[in-house]
This record gives sequence, structure tokens and C-alpha cells, in this order.
Amino acid sequence: GTGLATDNNLYRLIVASTDPDWYRFLRARPELDEVNFWRPGVASMRMAKGTPWLFLIRGTSDIWGCGFFSTFDFMPVGVAWDTFGRANGFDEFAPFLAKIARLRRKPEHAIGSIGCAVLSDVEHFETPIDYARYGRMYGPIVSLDARTRDGAAFRQQMAARVHRNAEASAIIKGGTAKPVLVIPRLGQA
Repeated sequence: GTGLATDNNLYRLIVASTDPDWYRFLRARPELDEVNFWRPGVASMRMAKGTPWLFLIRGTSDIWGCGFFSTFDFMPVGVAWDTFGRANGFDEFAPFLAKIARLRRKPEHAIGSIGCAVLSDVEHFETPIDYARYGRMYGPIVSLDARTRDGAAFRQQMAARVHRNAEASAIIKGGTAKPVLVIPRLGQA
């Protein structure tokens, strides 16, 4: 099932501080509907499949898109590139490695492994959601109660924007959805 709802009113989601270059690169490539939201310093992560990850563009209060959690793995940076390629947000390995090295403040040869959160059914919004009015700017897991004014307003904004993930879209809009069979790529469980 989706990680979106624990009941009809409480929604759990990730509001992820998102690198603007990563986002711009992937937005220009809508054919990549599965992406690697790599995490330079994260070695493990547990959450329900289907949990929405909202792309809060770093340095702004704007959420410009989302993807839905599929799986997480911790892998050597070269393996992450070989596995995801351009779905890492870069055309080539060298700038990908350089970006991670800069974020970690380490030389490129010392990078080792990175956390790879695979997101599917990625959507890029035509207009952003202004997240500033909802308080906390970002965090690992945010719960929104749709019975509150802010929670209902946020749910309404998401419902107007999420279209690719049919199950999440149905739940956001207040309904229920049929189970969906998801077949992971080779090497993912």
C-alpha cells in the first residue's frame, strides 16, 4: 500500500530539502519517472513503500514536485552511478562525484558509499506549494492531519498536483485505492 495515509485523515510524508540543480536536471527529463534521491551521509532508512517525498527546493519555501518511495540502499558511489545513471541528476559521473565530494567536504577518492532513496512516479508541479505557511521548513517525516485547516489545505494542494501515482492520487483526494503490484528492478527487494 501507499505510505501516504495511516487512516483517512493523517498523512505521513517526507519534506526533503532538494538541491535545485538536481531538481532542474530531472524536471527537464520527464521520461525519468524513477530517480535516485541520493543522500551523501545517510546509511539506512526505513519507511513504507509509497511514502511521498516532496521536493522542497533548498533556499526557498517552494515545493515543486514529488516522488513516491520505492526502496533504499547504501552503495558505493560508482555502483549508484552504474545503477541509476542520469536518474542521479547528472549527465556524467564526474560532476555527480564532484557534487557529493563538495557536500561531504572530502576528496573525491574518499567518498565511498552513499544512501540511495529510489523514488518512482515522479511529478514536477506547474505551480509550487508554498510550504512556509505550514511551519517547519523540512524534516524527516511530517504528519499532516486533514481535519485541521492547514492539513486540509495542504491535502487540497497535493490533490490538484498529483496525477501519476493513481493509488496516492485516490487517497489524497479522499478515496481509497486498489492494491497495485510493484515489481522491483533487478537487485532491489
